[in-house]
Amino acid sequence: MANNYTQATVEPEIHPDLITPEEINELCDNGYNYVTTQYGDYYFFVEEGFWLDDTAHIWQNVIKRSKEFTPDVEVIYEEIEEIVVEGAYTCSKMRPGEFGGFVARITEDDVQQAGTGLLLDMFRQGVL
Repeated sequence: MANNYTQATVEPEIHPDLITPEEINELCDNGYNYVTTQYGDYYFFVEEGFWLDDTAHIWQNVIKRSKEFTPDVEVIYEEIEEIVVEGAYTCSKMRPGEFGGFVARITEDDVQQAGTGLLLDMFRQGVL
């Protein structure tokens, strides 16, 4: 029997004032983890399994808040235009078709997702 895994990282790091404790809890309930960086921002990642569709609205809220946020003068801060979730599909056995990856680009108004399977199809069709 083989085990399949999904792991992902989220960029950029998120300033704590841009995300609520309730949103953090919802992300954690959906497979995300986070650590606080040396600068006090949150770095989010997924060690095993999650559903982006269940959490994209949270990332969109963060982006919207970043455009409205007025930080303290001591806080180094940049407006967020997009949040990118990049991930990998792996397997505990070397089975064909069990490995790959994906990327999701989340903006204030849209969520775009694609996997390596789509990229392979585009190669085959001569699109890329």
